[in-house]
Amino acid sequence: TTPVACPIDIKKLHPRKVVMDINVAHQNSPLMVRAKILGCKLIYGHEMFEKQAQGQFLRWGLTSAAHAHTGSGT
Repeated sequence: TTPVACPIDIKKLHPRKVVMDINVAHQNSPLMVRAKILGCKLIYGHEMFEKQAQGQFLRWGLTSAAHAHTGSGT
């Protein structure tokens, strides 16, 4: 992620680059659109968020979101 005042130089993107956008609500940001056109490997924010949530469920002994609401374990 970069602040607005520090944009990414799109000219440095090429197919061997991995581009991650941690914004979970915006799948088609200008960066991701351009990176896809250039053939970069893309990792979207919602994918990272889902993996983090899965890890948190496992860490707390939960197996699903339903268990998180009931307070029951595995």
